Amino acid sequence: MKPFYGLAGLLLLGAAAWWSWPQQAVLAPLASSGAARDGAAPAAGAAAGSAAAGQWFAAIADDERELKRVPLPPLEGNRSAWLSMAEAREHGDSRTPPLQRDEAPAQRASAAQLADPQAYRQYEQGQKQRMLGAYVAAADSELPALRADVERARAAGLPAADIAKVEEKIRRIEEQRRIVVKDNPGLAAAPAAIRR
Repeated sequence: MKPFYGLAGLLLLGAAAWWSWPQQAVLAPLASSGAARDGAAPAAGAAAGSAAAGQWFAAIADDERELKRVPLPPLEGNRSAWLSMAEAREHGDSRTPPLQRDEAPAQRASAAQLADPQAYRQYEQGQKQRMLGAYVAAADSELPALRADVERARAAGLPAADIAKVEEKIRRIEEQRRIVVKDNPGLAAAPAAIRR
């Protein structure tokens, strides 16, 4: 399949060269060779060929042209995307929110835990409990805010379809929280108002 693409590329390149070749330069050597066969002077054919070659070089490049200076548009009014990206890469984007770092550094497994499979399983279980506890705590803090958003949306008269999406999100977060607390009774220290 690849040789076909190569052949097609060569044919395309040949066609482009054929169409760009000046017609005078193509016809002049043919006329001069025909005149030479007929007994005409070969010097006249050579002169026509050199004239055609001169036309060919004149058609391709003209080094005597003078370059014109074109004024650039002002950058302040019409900033290009690459300039904006370059500035953001070097200086940051002022629109991005600040990064929030974890207050406590992540606990890594010790060398003893890494060496002992049973100790490492306990380490993994502790990490999983911390993650599930973080989910329950986040659900406890965010669910009241989501419910307040639903009440404000109802008061503002937003479409019922949009309100239903948020109510479905609340229901799914509550259901996931219930499953996590049921599977991990140690995390049940959450407020009773959230559990319903």
